Amino acid sequence: MRFTLTDEIDFPRDLVYPTLRDRTLDFLPYLENVAEIQVLEEHVDAGIKRSVKRWRGSSDEIPSALRPLVRPDLLVWIDHATWDGNQHTCEWRHEFKALPGGVSARGLNRYEAQGDVTVIHMEGEFNIHPEGLTFVPTVLARKLAPAMERFVIERLKPNMRAANQAVASFLEDEAG
Repeated sequence: MRFTLTDEIDFPRDLVYPTLRDRTLDFLPYLENVAEIQVLEEHVDAGIKRSVKRWRGSSDEIPSALRPLVRPDLLVWIDHATWDGNQHTCEWRHEFKALPGGVSARGLNRYEAQGDVTVIHMEGEFNIHPEGLTFVPTVLARKLAPAMERFVIERLKPNMRAANQAVASFLEDEAG
């Protein structure tokens, strides 16, 4: 299922883009839904930065009654990102180790300069692949997939906005 989101950060692109690309670990304390980020790989070549990071979400927002049912590996994803500094874009793809072949997520973020504001255009796709969900009968998974995709996307959008706000708060604190 495709999704789009446009958001703004009240700082210039020349500050926002490198912060997002290069300083993720610095603004981690501002990301309320993320418990840990590990840099697994980084390569830079001709203005293109490729990175692979392991993210672990926080279980704080999961209702306490459900926390025992949510395995820790369900809160982990691998982010593959290609940052093109010439185009001010980030092409991303997420792997979910707990659901190999069951879920795919990918997209492209474009960072547009509008004076001292950065406008972020996010376009992505989140898909559930019923045949890859081995813990659910395929027939049932096919029926539930569209509703599950909508449910996840409706939760992803506020988290994406919150991540942008985290960057803004980090930059505000740095500016003093």
